[in-house]
Amino acid sequence: MGLRKFPAGALIIMAGDPAKEAFLIHEGTVEQLSSSNRPGQFQAELGPGEVFGEMSLIDERPHEMSVRAVTPVRVSMLTRAEFEQALSVVPKDHSVFLKTIFERLRMASSQSVAVSTQLVAVHPPSITVSPANIITQTTALSLNRKPVATKISVIIYPLSHRAAEELPQDGFQIVKFPFRIGRTDLENESHPRDINDLSINDEQPYNVSRNHALIQMNNGQVLIRDRGSSRGIYVNEVHIGGKSSHREMVLEDGDNIVVLGGSYSPYQFRIHIDR
Repeated sequence: MGLRKFPAGALIIMAGDPAKEAFLIHEGTVEQLSSSNRPGQFQAELGPGEVFGEMSLIDERPHEMSVRAVTPVRVSMLTRAEFEQALSVVPKDHSVFLKTIFERLRMASSQSVAVSTQLVAVHPPSITVSPANIITQTTALSLNRKPVATKISVIIYPLSHRAAEELPQDGFQIVKFPFRIGRTDLENESHPRDINDLSINDEQPYNVSRNHALIQMNNGQVLIRDRGSSRGIYVNEVHIGGKSSHREMVLEDGDNIVVLGGSYSPYQFRIHIDR
C-alpha cells in the first residue's frame, strides 16, 4: 500500500476514470460528488478511518462518483493487484466463499445503480457486423450443461471469428441461469473472485473484463446485465455498463445483437429468445 497526500480542493477521483485502487483516509476529510466539480452534487463526507473507491478492488467499472479533498488529506492506496495478491494465500476451500461474496457485491452494486435509472428495453434493430469479423468456419467448444425444462429458449450464437473461438457456430443453449460471461484469467493473475460459465480468451488491450456480463430470467423476461466491466456491453446498439448510466437491458423475443466491450470489439454474439 502506498501513501499519498492531496491538498485541499484536489480532485482525487474523477467520475468516469478507470477504477484501479481503493483509498483509506488517515488524515483530513473528503467529499463524494455524483459528478466532477458540479455544484449541488454533494453525496457524502468521509474522514479518518473511512474508505472510498472500494468497489475498484472487485470490479473494473469506471468510477461512478468523483472524490475531492475538503482539507489537506493523507491516504493509503490499495491497488486491485495488491488486493488479489493478498487473497492468493487464501485456502482453496475458502476461495469458494469469496467468489460468492464478491459476485453478490457486484450484483448489489449494479442493481443499486439500475434502480435509479430507467431499465432500457428496445426492439432489436437490423445490425450489420463488420465483414472482417463474419464467421467462415466452425470452431467447436464443449460446454457441460444438462438441459432443463423451460418455456423460454435462450441460445447464444457467435457472429465473429473471435466469438467462434469460444462457441460452436450452431450455437449454445443456455439452460442455467444466471449465466455469467467473463475473461479467462491470465497465468499471472490470481483468481479467487471470478465465477464464469463462459470464459473468453481475450488479449490486450482487453475488450472483455474478467467479470463482464450476466444473462438471467426475471418474471418471464430475459435480461442481460453488466457485472462491473470497464468497457460495458452494446445490446442492439444500446450501450450499457462501462461509463453508461444503464446497467441492464431486457432482451426481446427473436434476435438480439450483443457486443462485449467497445463498439468495435471482435466479440460479437447473437442471442435468440424463443417462447
